[in-house]
Amino acid sequence: MSTISRGDKQIMNIFLKKNVKFLNQKTNISKILGINEQSLKNKIYDEKRNFSINDLIKISTYLNISIEDLLYKDLSKEDKPE
Repeated sequence: MSTISRGDKQIMNIFLKKNVKFLNQKTNISKILGINEQSLKNKIYDEKRNFSINDLIKISTYLNISIEDLLYKDLSKEDKPE
């Protein structure tokens, strides 16, 4: 079983928080997670707070986006025409 390096964790966290912020502009992510808007903002902007695996599952299931895409892709660039 492979381990995730510290750098990989930082990259995942950066994309995840950026993607949730982007997706929240289109969909009420706090409602999907069952938390208030301030709690969502805390998870996005506070470096010490993270999204749980349950949060990832809820977001990916509701929006039909893979967890891998949430973690590793910049979804804000996916909508833009090439």
